[in-house]
Amino acid sequence: MPLPPLRLTPFSPTSSRSSNAMHIFLSYSSSDRDVAHRIHLSLVGQQHNVFFDREDLSPGLEYDNRIAQELQRAHLFIFLISPDSVSPGRYTLTELGMAQRKWSHPAGHVLPVLVRATPMDHIPSYLKAVTIMQPAGNIPSEVADHVRRMKPPRPAWLLWVIGGIVGAGLGVALWATSGMSPPVRAASDLLQNARSLQDAGEYASALEKILAARTHFSQSPITTLFQPQLAQDITTQQLTIATTWLDDMHVKEGERFSELAGRLLPTLDEAITTSTGALKATALAYRGWADFLRSRDSGQRFEPETFYRQALDIDPANVHAHSMWGHWITWTRGDLDEAKKHFESALANGQQRAYVRDRQLSAMANLHNDEGDGETIRIVSDMLIRKEPIPDAAKWRIRSIFTSSCGFLSRNNISKLAEVLPESALIALLRSLFPLDSDREQAHWVQPCIARLQEHAGLNDNALESYRAIQSAYKPNEPYWNFANDAIKRLSKTSLKQK
Repeated sequence: MPLPPLRLTPFSPTSSRSSNAMHIFLSYSSSDRDVAHRIHLSLVGQQHNVFFDREDLSPGLEYDNRIAQELQRAHLFIFLISPDSVSPGRYTLTELGMAQRKWSHPAGHVLPVLVRATPMDHIPSYLKAVTIMQPAGNIPSEVADHVRRMKPPRPAWLLWVIGGIVGAGLGVALWATSGMSPPVRAASDLLQNARSLQDAGEYASALEKILAARTHFSQSPITTLFQPQLAQDITTQQLTIATTWLDDMHVKEGERFSELAGRLLPTLDEAITTSTGALKATALAYRGWADFLRSRDSGQRFEPETFYRQALDIDPANVHAHSMWGHWITWTRGDLDEAKKHFESALANGQQRAYVRDRQLSAMANLHNDEGDGETIRIVSDMLIRKEPIPDAAKWRIRSIFTSSCGFLSRNNISKLAEVLPESALIALLRSLFPLDSDREQAHWVQPCIARLQEHAGLNDNALESYRAIQSAYKPNEPYWNFANDAIKRLSKTSLKQK
């Protein structure tokens, strides 16, 4: 009996929580995280199980799959309404769409809470189909009180267990649910092994283990009935291994991208066939990425954009489809403006920014021209302003761009750099990424570059100070000393003429 792929299972309470406890999905914009956190604490204090913190989720399909799972097992969906959460392209609207597919009408299942003033015509009709809660005082307290007065979910799991006992017999049920049957025990052990191997970056071995887990699990048809969560965990892990491997695919000697990516096509195609909504869109996006990787060394022509387009037809804000499509456009030397629009859409989603930035920076490096270099500078500068972490690879790319344009022995191409950003912004970028007091070797190229930028901006006094600092660090007639000395003479003559 085949393992049921990507079928989400209902919550079956096994803990000591109160009988009134619910699984609650809290949907909120990152700008409303503070109030969401306080609501989360209030609800947890009532013994509810609240899905709140998404920051520990890995990028890729694992993120979307986990969101879909948590929403499927939720009894209550709380949506925090604010101008940001209902803004087009936000992932909160993706979550709302999942909730709408689960409950055709929100009554009794969805609690909209107005946390910041928002025009009514901006609020989705689905939320307006029920009374929107508008707290007048302490938002967390009022939300918790409202939830406390709600009717607890019916214990449908009890009817399910009774039905299982009647259909399969009490002895079989206890044997299967205990997890002690050989197929279940073997599948569970293999699942854990697969997770460990994935974490270690041993993706090929992880895939072998998870496929073996599916084989063991399917050996006994009764296990599928009584171990639905294990079935779901195995299927989810198989898909997570595939997408994580595609994100981190490197070839060793004797390997080919086309061969490695080709091994993952059955997993992706299964996910596309059996899933819906945002999860299906992400699976389609990764199917396109697999074709991109296959195109690198197979000699065959593929069209990944076909899958990206299908993904965006299902989920217009899908981070993966936008990021991968933007990357593909630069890989094929397409329209840069079109690629930039895809990356802007991915960033507007507000989710998985590190993943989007990685694809965006890689895409600009594909161009190998001044236009790509300029976009790289703009991207990294924006990341600094937004206090996003800068990957080491991006720092090395910035270093290469600047040293080739304004290093003391290289061609002076400061004008090209100044067309990208004002000299002051370029100087701020250099000082943030490469502090002068942190590395003497680094100062060899950073200080001359700053001095040239200051000179190009007409800040002669600042430039003279920088050149003198360079000259004082070296002995007379050393290359850097001569470079600084020539600049000091040049600027001194300019100053005399101006006087």
